[in-house]
Amino acid sequence: MMGCPLMSTELESRAKAVKGYEVRCYQICFYILKNEEKALRAALACVEALLLDDSFFNMQEIEQLEVVRRASIRYSLKQVG
Repeated sequence: MMGCPLMSTELESRAKAVKGYEVRCYQICFYILKNEEKALRAALACVEALLLDDSFFNMQEIEQLEVVRRASIRYSLKQVG
């Protein structure tokens, strides 16, 4: 498709990499929010942000885990209120 910022194969590669962190995002969000609906919204926002973060894919796994943790907390806090 024309106008797509990421090539299909790159997007697939990113999606595969981030998929491994989906459950962790949700676990952290649910732990903070104690609400399934809000945790799901926060986790989805977190995963979307990770997909768009170019630097995330150049990090070591330990660094990625820390970014996932911080992003999960950040997006959970946006659901409070």
